Amino acid sequence: MDVRGLVLGSVATFALGWSAIGYAEARSAGLIAFAAGLLLLAIELVATVASTAIPIAVWRTS
Repeated sequence: MDVRGLVLGSVATFALGWSAIGYAEARSAGLIAFAAGLLLLAIELVATVASTAIPIAVWRTS
């Protein structure tokens, strides 16, 4: 999995949404992009923690 691409994509989505929130015409789209960026970052964080925690737990129990 290309983690750098996922992180850059979610940060770009987050930044795009953040910048669009300031414009009244694009506020709803900006909020959606902002929320999508936050959601992607949260998913990546959970996946990263799980991918390191699960092998350590398996290693300690065997």
